[in-house]
Amino acid sequence: EVEVDPHTDIADIFKNDKEIEDNVKDANETIKKLAEYKWKLNDDKTLLEYLKLNDEFNKNNDKRFLYSDLWESLDIKDSKMSTLSQQFGTINSEYQKSTAFFGVEVKGFNDARFDSLIKNPDFKEYKEMFKSIQKEKSHILSQDQEDIIAQLSDAYIWFSTTYSKL
Repeated sequence: EVEVDPHTDIADIFKNDKEIEDNVKDANETIKKLAEYKWKLNDDKTLLEYLKLNDEFNKNNDKRFLYSDLWESLDIKDSKMSTLSQQFGTINSEYQKSTAFFGVEVKGFNDARFDSLIKNPDFKEYKEMFKSIQKEKSHILSQDQEDIIAQLSDAYIWFSTTYSKL
């Protein structure tokens, strides 16, 4: 999660258009890498790699949305920023689609695997997440259902963008 100083200068987030372009390119590459982990999270090393990569994506995603929100709060009619905001939304939607497998795959872990992960110091950052998934795994949808929900994020982005302009 990106920490925000109330005195943050928007230029401190992305210094120029090249930084934004590089961030967008990295995000799209990371989404592809995350998708490659589908049905491969059966060993601790691979699972930890996925989680760390996912954390990095989310940190940068927070940065993109912070930049977009701050910029739009300064000038809501800026068409360049509106386009960029939609691009950031599309990235987020692609991320949702590409990682919808995670909850479904992890809910398939048996209790011994969950207990092992919860006790493993390498996964201490994720301890509460694993506890939550273990407790709520009966409420996690099937892969087909998760995919449908991930697809709906596209519609939400356009609605949200339009609504925020009103």
